[in-house]
Amino acid sequence: MKIKSVRKSELNQMLKKAIEKVEGLGIKIEHNISPNVRTYKATSYYGHIRYKEEFDECEITISEYHLDNGYKAVMGTMIHEVLHACKGAINHGKQWQAYARTVNKAYQHNISRLGSYDNGYRLPKKKHEAKYMIECMDCENVITRVRKSKLVNNTDNYICGKCNGKLKRTK
Repeated sequence: MKIKSVRKSELNQMLKKAIEKVEGLGIKIEHNISPNVRTYKATSYYGHIRYKEEFDECEITISEYHLDNGYKAVMGTMIHEVLHACKGAINHGKQWQAYARTVNKAYQHNISRLGSYDNGYRLPKKKHEAKYMIECMDCENVITRVRKSKLVNNTDNYICGKCNGKLKRTK
């Protein structure tokens, strides 16, 4: 069965529904939440909440890639983030866990500290392309780096870890 992706235009309505579900269980939301959900091309998280002091409100961001995981997965993430705006639940401590258990029991969600491939959640793997290559002059061992480092900047100060040979930056 193919999972129907969530459209960006549906996110603000989903947030309203997530807030209603949490408040409907008597869980008090302590911080104002911006009604506009942001999206970002994040490959390392499904959702994120950030408190913006200048506006005295929290802002929820959902990974654009997570939208492909379907309504149930995105709603679970949305509720997860809303719970962080509740009293004493800014982290994944005991209070947040208690709120998550309450929501899971009432609505048969599977809200946990981390999203899981077991739940069918998928994000693309990051593809790190090597910007820098250092090659051993003796054994031809190749070392790659994505970022500049001491090794990239000062190749002459290092030797090959395999054969103790001289290194040369080739890219």
